[in-house]
Amino acid sequence: MSSTTAARLAARLTALTASVVVSLLLTELLVRLLAPQPRSWLEVYQRHPALPFYALQPDVEQLVDTGETRWHLYTNARGHRSAAPDARVAEAGDPRPTILVLGDSFTFGQGVDHEQTYVSGIEEALGGAYRMLNTSVGGYGPVQYRQILEWELGRGMRPRAVLVGIYLGNDILDCLWNKDVQVVDGTLGGARGPRAWLKRRSHLYRLTSKAFHRVFPGETARDRTHLYDPEEWASGRLMAAASAFREEMAGIAALVRRQGVPLIAAVLPTRESVAAQRERLQGSGSGDLDLPRRRTLELLAELDIAAVDLTPSLASEPTSGTYLSYDGHWTARGHELAAATVAEALSELLRAHPRGGEPGARAGGALPGGVLATGPGGTARPDAAR
Repeated sequence: MSSTTAARLAARLTALTASVVVSLLLTELLVRLLAPQPRSWLEVYQRHPALPFYALQPDVEQLVDTGETRWHLYTNARGHRSAAPDARVAEAGDPRPTILVLGDSFTFGQGVDHEQTYVSGIEEALGGAYRMLNTSVGGYGPVQYRQILEWELGRGMRPRAVLVGIYLGNDILDCLWNKDVQVVDGTLGGARGPRAWLKRRSHLYRLTSKAFHRVFPGETARDRTHLYDPEEWASGRLMAAASAFREEMAGIAALVRRQGVPLIAAVLPTRESVAAQRERLQGSGSGDLDLPRRRTLELLAELDIAAVDLTPSLASEPTSGTYLSYDGHWTARGHELAAATVAEALSELLRAHPRGGEPGARAGGALPGGVLATGPGGTARPDAAR
């Protein structure tokens, strides 16, 4: 190739590159002007003011749009998820008894509006007689649940009851993982690299990514085979994690019982275990898709903690309608099913442990014994005290 031909080719490539860059910049400008794209990630975190991990910033308002989901996040002055300010009852002036809620991203309600979360649904199902204080944060586990409970009680919180959402996909192993994550510009870990840089700065990139997820809404691969391996529970990392989980739940139960109020654990299953329950399959090989649920319920029973298993309720419908394909969390319908089941169990527990001035309260305010267990269809029933 002659030097003249090479120079012409280089000039054409330079012109083509320049035209592509200019076209992308113009398209970016048009998207910003005509269809600005909300963030697809949460930029709402801070260091907890007293505990060794992260928390939600107070008085946050953020719209999140991933292409698969579009939802609003609001937090109150204490950094707890709440309704929008114009629909919120001021905490200081709210005379209702409080039900304190502990949990991770499922109980937080990742992917849906506050009004669609199962925590909000419980409040509605109980006729608005109780205020649900949702302290859940994505990524938390039982260690953080206990620490948040201690923190809230130390600040004068006197709940009427405590609800803990236990997600079987990671809450056992969460007891071994370090949650002291760095917070950078409101995000966890401060994602780096070209893709993270582009996502934060380009509305065109966000639009393209959301369109891709709408056209190709395939399920995100999540390797949870260890949860269904009996050997992991007998001698592997899950054995150590289960021991730590038991210790943390025992600590939570002791704190709650000192308050003289009831505690209930909602057991939130993985998508694959719900699908197996629905299809009455055990999976392939040595995997037992019911194993995490059985082990967790056994541990809670040993601690005499009331539990409501959401697997039967969620298995009443296809997982395609109750779990988000790409995100993996519950859809609004999944939250609706969970709310109905937990509200029924919680209502029964509150009736069994009345306080003076409430319906069914007895003189002296003695707390009757007994725990809740899941009955047919996932509803709760009282069992004889162990």
